[in-house]
Amino acid sequence: MSEKNIDINKIARLAQLKIPENEITNYQEKLSSVIEWFQMLEEVNTENIDIMISPFKEQLEMREDISKETNETDVLSNAKDNTVYNYFTVPKVLK
Repeated sequence: MSEKNIDINKIARLAQLKIPENEITNYQEKLSSVIEWFQMLEEVNTENIDIMISPFKEQLEMREDISKETNETDVLSNAKDNTVYNYFTVPKVLK
């Protein structure tokens, strides 16, 4: 893909970005080089390479997924000054 085929204005519009007109050529060149790099990666032979899910050889310890209902509202809201209708109140940050 050559840089002539890259429509930076369309990409910017889709990404909701404003790119100055004097920067478009720069972005076309950079994006073109990224695409060329990915095209080079497509040529790499990965036929005999095992799929890697994780770089770690250890397996995670599996545990049972047991749901338990907890209602710790009373424990967490011991300071009744900071709760309203079981919701926590915080100081106003924005004016």
